This record gives sequence, structure tokens and C-alpha cells, in this order.
Amino acid sequence: MPKIIDFKPFDGFERKIERLGLTKMLDEVRQLISDFVFLLAEAPHGNSAAALRVMLDERFSTVSGWRIVKSGGIDWTKCLRYDGAEVCMGVELQISARSDLLTNDLAHLVQAIEVGNIDVGVIVVPSNETARYLTDRCPRFSYAEEHVNRIKGQF
Repeated sequence: MPKIIDFKPFDGFERKIERLGLTKMLDEVRQLISDFVFLLAEAPHGNSAAALRVMLDERFSTVSGWRIVKSGGIDWTKCLRYDGAEVCMGVELQISARSDLLTNDLAHLVQAIEVGNIDVGVIVVPSNETARYLTDRCPRFSYAEEHVNRIKGQF
């Protein structure tokens, strides 16, 4: 089973999750990306990152409330309504594309937060170790950290 090895919150993410009542939704995301069988051949580039992405999309599609955008937006979004208020989470699954596309996914999340379409965003990437066994140029956790820091103007 896949495991969540690294988790790095930015810009008050954990406090927003708690304050907005999104703890169960974040737990749901954690379960969707980790609670399934995925056999990994420990050989460089020995596994299809695209196949993993398909599996994750299928898992999200089976849970009520998650909406997919095929291109040009956030991969998956889900909103909760409380007494007329709505809070939303966006999830980008950066598994099977080139690592330089992390910038696009992060821009989607930042823009969606800025215009008010979502309140918090999550980007999912393979761990540094797992990425070694997925297809060439696959993103990984350390690349995602670098991209976030670059967008935030921190080095």
C-alpha cells in the first residue's frame, strides 16, 4: 500500500483546515491516495506513473462530492456547505506528468484560492524514493518543495 511519507503545510494550511472544518475531508484525501494496493517494481523507471494516476482518479471518482476538471483547472475539488456558507478544497495529482508541470498545478491552486473558488489546496506527488521507480521525469516531493518556495519567492 502507498504511504504518505512527507507532508509539508504552507501558509497556515493546518490552521485553515481546522478552522474551516475540513479535517475529515483532508483525512479522506489521505485515504484516497494511500489506502489501496499498488505493487511497485524496484527498478528504475519500472512502473507506469500514468497507471498510478488512473488508479487515483478512479478512487476520487467513487467518493461522493469530488468533481474533476479534465484540463486547465484543479484536478479534483470538493465543497462542504454549512448554514449557507461553502468551504472548498482543491487537490492536484501531479503523478504522471513532467516535473516542470508542478508550476502549472501550483498556479492553478494559487489562482483558485485568490479568486475564492477554493479555500485550501493540496498537491500530491510521489516521494523522492518512489519517484525513482516511476517513469522518467516524474515529479517528486523535493521538486514540489522547490516549486512552492520559488512561487513564494523563498530560496
